[in-house]
Amino acid sequence: MARISGISEDWPEDPGILRVRERHSRTINLEDKTSKRISLVTEQEDLGPRSAWLEELPRVDEGDELLSIPLPEAGTIVFDPVIKPGMPDSRWRPLLREWILFTCDPELSLPAEPESVEEIVALLGLGPGHTPAGDDWIAGWVVALRWCRSPRSGALLDEFSALRRDGVTTWLSESIISDALEGRTWARPLKLIEALQSSSRKEVLDAAGALLQWGHTSGRAWLAGFASGLEKALNRKEINTELHLRR
Repeated sequence: MARISGISEDWPEDPGILRVRERHSRTINLEDKTSKRISLVTEQEDLGPRSAWLEELPRVDEGDELLSIPLPEAGTIVFDPVIKPGMPDSRWRPLLREWILFTCDPELSLPAEPESVEEIVALLGLGPGHTPAGDDWIAGWVVALRWCRSPRSGALLDEFSALRRDGVTTWLSESIISDALEGRTWARPLKLIEALQSSSRKEVLDAAGALLQWGHTSGRAWLAGFASGLEKALNRKEINTELHLRR
């Protein structure tokens, strides 16, 4: 197997025998004995929870088993998938509202922007592909609420977790959403989160552009859900701040 150039901090110490669940041009998604996803990628920007960045992917087919993955050498790039709490710079609010409009993109085949948690849960599995557009929207929404943490954000995520059911969507989507609920996400979303806390328009547009290249429709759906989640979280925080100032 090719040398490991980077690895996520949550990479399991002893993953055991891994089955090749999905093989793509730049990614291999492996499944461990507990059905957790572990990924091998060929680009640093594709690192995520439980993932390793290799110079080239091993020559394996779907259904094959990997008995071992060599440990990385000293000096290997380490990726932290944890979503740190924060808030976007207020100057980006108009841009966030533009991203919400991606929900209405005909290619996504999504209904109007969902208002209730019940409507958000109904997006699970909606759309074609390994990660349907509805799931991508939800993943972005969850990441936003995990980033802008507040009692309201926590309540929304608790309600979503209570209503969510396993087996409704694809194995890969379930893994991505579960990781987000636990406070972990991929390199591209984390790059956008970092940029939104800055005043650099170039950094924000570059990070958003990288996300828009994430699959055929995945990036648009993710950004729409992310922006919707931020609007809910930020509006609630602004209301609480205003009430505090009036006291």
